[in-house]
Amino acid sequence: WAFATAGLENAIMMHAIAEEVVKKVASFSAQDLSNTAWAYAKLGLAEDDMFDAIAAEVVLKANLLLPQNLSILSWACAKLGLLNDAMMHAISIQIPGKVAEFDGQGLANVVW
Repeated sequence: WAFATAGLENAIMMHAIAEEVVKKVASFSAQDLSNTAWAYAKLGLAEDDMFDAIAAEVVLKANLLLPQNLSILSWACAKLGLLNDAMMHAISIQIPGKVAEFDGQGLANVVW
């Protein structure tokens, strides 16, 4: 998150982190999942294996995701062109029941 916010990209470091994320993703919270996806999307880094692992975990934890998590994950994957059908379906099921909790930015991120 820090490197992405600062706009700093170190491809070797980010790839090593992505490999570690794949190993540890089952222990990630909803916030961890969305922050990680956001950071890689912000830097334009499409780590396919990592995003596949995040997508699988989102499917398992979809009911735990807050509106902010749902919108960030949707935006990050769309920005990178990594649209996982199972994950997007899991997110789409959650949104109707939580739509009133979304702020304007969150809604924009989902439809972007």
